[in-house]
Amino acid sequence: MLRGIDRANPERYAKDLLADPVLRTVDRTFFLWVALGLAFPFALGLALTGSLLGGLTGMLWGGAVRILFLHQATFSINSLCHFFGRRRFPTHDESRNLAWLALPTFGEAWHNNHHAFPTSAHHGLTRWQLDPGGWLIDGLERVGLAWDVVRIAAGTQRAKLASPAGGSSPAPGRVLQGASRGVRRKSAVRLPARGSPAPASGGSPSACSIVARTP
Repeated sequence: MLRGIDRANPERYAKDLLADPVLRTVDRTFFLWVALGLAFPFALGLALTGSLLGGLTGMLWGGAVRILFLHQATFSINSLCHFFGRRRFPTHDESRNLAWLALPTFGEAWHNNHHAFPTSAHHGLTRWQLDPGGWLIDGLERVGLAWDVVRIAAGTQRAKLASPAGGSSPAPGRVLQGASRGVRRKSAVRLPARGSPAPASGGSPSACSIVARTP
């Protein structure tokens, strides 16, 4: 992994991210943000207690332990969610929805939904599938900080449910379209044929989904 083996090609899957100068800057300065993530809780603990021990305790729990839990939650998606849980949609893999892990992972644990509809900004596709990450995207959209948010219409979900086990994705060029109350406009994404190149930079309506989600 550290040598780059089996890494996804960002030119194909993340053109919108590569074209964003802010995200490129964050990526280049990764270790700076890690250092700040440790320094801030240390400074807060030091300020609140007036002691070095308080600063170190703040850095431990607000820095190191926080990072540990975040990484374990992220790694659990591609481990636990491929062994435990329920498969609502037929896919070509063993992805599963693991309800009890949904809140700690901000909705990422609805992993079978994600594999069935990888461009969807929401991983929780029903009212009872709690998805804090999707709620956050909705909030950003309402204040104009997210746009072209991809949603999967109920009819498209029903069609996927009716497909045979291991069924294929929607046909090339098919439009997945949906709208929700209070959203200014409908969102749609035209899916390219399998193996075709990704949309040009700035042209993918799934950019918000990519930014907000981990793989």
